[in-house]
Amino acid sequence: MFVDVDARTRNIDLERVDAAITTKTRALLPVDMAGLPVDRYRLYEIARRRSLRVIEDAAQSMGASWGGRRIGSFGDLVAVSFHANKNITTGEGGCLVLTDAAETDLCTRLRLQGVVRLPDGGQEVEVAGGKHNLTDIAARIGLGQMKQLDAFTARRRLLARRYYQRLDPETGCELPQEDFTNCNWHMFQVLLPLDRLRLTRGGFIQALHQRGIGSGVHYPAMHLLGLYRKLGYNPGDFPQAEHIGSTTLTLPLFPGMADSDVDRVCAAVTEIIRENRK
Repeated sequence: MFVDVDARTRNIDLERVDAAITTKTRALLPVDMAGLPVDRYRLYEIARRRSLRVIEDAAQSMGASWGGRRIGSFGDLVAVSFHANKNITTGEGGCLVLTDAAETDLCTRLRLQGVVRLPDGGQEVEVAGGKHNLTDIAARIGLGQMKQLDAFTARRRLLARRYYQRLDPETGCELPQEDFTNCNWHMFQVLLPLDRLRLTRGGFIQALHQRGIGSGVHYPAMHLLGLYRKLGYNPGDFPQAEHIGSTTLTLPLFPGMADSDVDRVCAAVTEIIRENRK
């Protein structure tokens, strides 16, 4: 079962979770959108009360925190991505953070063909594992990146602050929740005022591209994708997610950006909107 998102945080709306839980529900799977963590206290209160596991999709929230504790340092099962566009990278891959010793042992076996290596040099296989391990090269890249995580996060927060300072409120763009304590600012996303413009989001992206500025869409509303439409989901089922999914635009944000880069992006966004108002 899907749950609509909160309009302000763009994360799962925890007020709607209880109503979506059925007798078939086994776990909650929240996503930390753009690196802003879901409220972990409320999330785990619901999980405890309803006797559910939590699988944290923390793919984008490496370096973020909640209640003064890093995401991944507590929780049930926490999935982190090290893809090339994440806050730290191994080139590709990720990790699963666990707190239960037995589950950790099981996942250790599942990640590499289910093999257990015995003291005498032999092997045993009792579960059908796959091949999900990082290569040694990727792991080494990740260890080097890990040392820079705090510096990367600090720089991202400074760049995000500059977006707030430089984006003209007259553009009508809806900005993300302003959080410089918990969020790692994996992405900076605005909601475009497309109902007041003479161009589509695709046209906006092209106009930025013509100015030498890349942008992206993260993400369309999942329930409107073909796979989920076949399962019976329809437009109107989750209006907040649909509004965000149809108007969101990801602007450049990475530690190597200069302050002047942010200024140039903000100036371009303002110019395009002014030139294309209805």
